[in-house]
Amino acid sequence: MSAGALSLLGDIMPYSNIEPELIFIDSIRSGVATILVRWDIVPTTKQTPDGQEYTEWSYEEARMPWTLPEAYSDVGVVQEYLDSIYQSGDAATGQILSWAKASKVTL
Repeated sequence: MSAGALSLLGDIMPYSNIEPELIFIDSIRSGVATILVRWDIVPTTKQTPDGQEYTEWSYEEARMPWTLPEAYSDVGVVQEYLDSIYQSGDAATGQILSWAKASKVTL
């Protein structure tokens, strides 16, 4: 997998040849999940040096902590919980995305 990173000149948009999940759980410790929130996901067709086509996704991404309900400790259960929040279109969805986007703002 290829991935963009922080350069000496500033942030560049991450990219991957694996379709990114909207919310990805990086870790869970002491009731807090570290999540990667992704938005503005754009697929692009690219070619390898030998002419084979593949899809590459570019996207915005933020890493942030998310305090979990006390009963949630299993990664699969937590992923279902976060996916349901992100995809429900309710106020919590807007909060996750707004907080993630706000973390990318440089003052």
